[in-house]
Amino acid sequence: MPDWTSEIRVAIAGLEMDTAREVSLVEELSQHLSDRYDELRSKGMDDAEACRLLRAELNGGSLVEELRPLIWPSPEAAVPGIDKRERMLAGIGNDARQALRLLRFNPGFAAVAILSLALGIGANTAIFELIDAILMRTLPVPSPQQLADI
Repeated sequence: MPDWTSEIRVAIAGLEMDTAREVSLVEELSQHLSDRYDELRSKGMDDAEACRLLRAELNGGSLVEELRPLIWPSPEAAVPGIDKRERMLAGIGNDARQALRLLRFNPGFAAVAILSLALGIGANTAIFELIDAILMRTLPVPSPQQLADI
């Protein structure tokens, strides 16, 4: 079985990676090519033909081109609120649209969530009105209905 590390280093030389990442990638690709070599040999392909096929796959650029999007880091996600010019609630519309979209896919959950919110808000309002009428509106005098504003 051939040693693939030198050929892999030549094939990925144009990717411009840091050393630690390159060592990791060379090790992983070497293991992949060794496994693929063993697979081709077990299917009855002779040694020279299996090596030629794997070298063509490696040097043809198809394997490296498939790896290119995985190697280059994706741009960092924008964090809301970092830019001072951004309004505080700029993303609330997008968040509301996404929430409605997700609730549309689970109508049972949406119904339970909306019903729970409605009952909770209604119960809090009713209790507050009762406490307001009994405790907060009455003045601490013997007959508050006889008081007059002059």
